[in-house]
Amino acid sequence: MSTVQEMRESLVSIKHLLGEFLRGTIDIGQFMPRFNAMFASFDPPDITAAELGSAEQKELEVFIMLMGGWFSEDEHLIPRRKDWECGEDLEPYSWIDADAYREWIVWVCSNAGVALPEHPRARE
Repeated sequence: MSTVQEMRESLVSIKHLLGEFLRGTIDIGQFMPRFNAMFASFDPPDITAAELGSAEQKELEVFIMLMGGWFSEDEHLIPRRKDWECGEDLEPYSWIDADAYREWIVWVCSNAGVALPEHPRARE
């Protein structure tokens, strides 16, 4: 199991990666594998999160939802491309509507009170 300091560093790294994605410096195919991998220090999240403060626990809860849930239980919330065809468009994560996903990330974090790094959508 990870230390509290390692988990806090992971939360900071997740925020930085979200900032990169929201600024458009990385695309969805680059973002999703890196984003998903950053949750390794929280396995299992129900036990590890207990060691974090309440604000950090809230961030973790929100970030897990943004990745589609720990067991994909929230994946249906991630905006999908209307024109995506299974079996025809084979790029990884191409089913995700990246622009709508960015907007959803900002909306979810804003409503949950989770601060994000500076990005163009922060003023929208």
